[in-house]
Amino acid sequence: LEAILETKQDRVIMFHCDDLQWCDKASLSLIRRFLQSVGSIKSIQRRFLFVGSYRHNAIHKDHPFKGQYSLLQTSSNVKTSEIKLSALSRDAVVDMLMTELRLPRRMMLVLAELVHKKTSGHAYFVVQ
Repeated sequence: LEAILETKQDRVIMFHCDDLQWCDKASLSLIRRFLQSVGSIKSIQRRFLFVGSYRHNAIHKDHPFKGQYSLLQTSSNVKTSEIKLSALSRDAVVDMLMTELRLPRRMMLVLAELVHKKTSGHAYFVVQ
């Protein structure tokens, strides 16, 4: 928190935490308390962005993430938003492969079908 307080007022701070589905309750509680602390400081509120990502299919109803996120949503000094990403369509995979390999669409159709099937359209795995 001290490092954030010491940053220049004209700087925006972005903090990203990936794979929150793997965090235990204590880690998620630490993140929540940190965000609530940052949110309570008016000079930082408007220039701080936290991006947390997780796989929604790995968060079951009793997962500690649910409770901690719920507490954040009801916190008066923290604003939350969700962006749910869906799987890429076969056509989107074709477009990605065309862009990356710089080949025409007709040459990408069979490969795109295979990649889409193997990755279930998950963008991260398509890129890999």
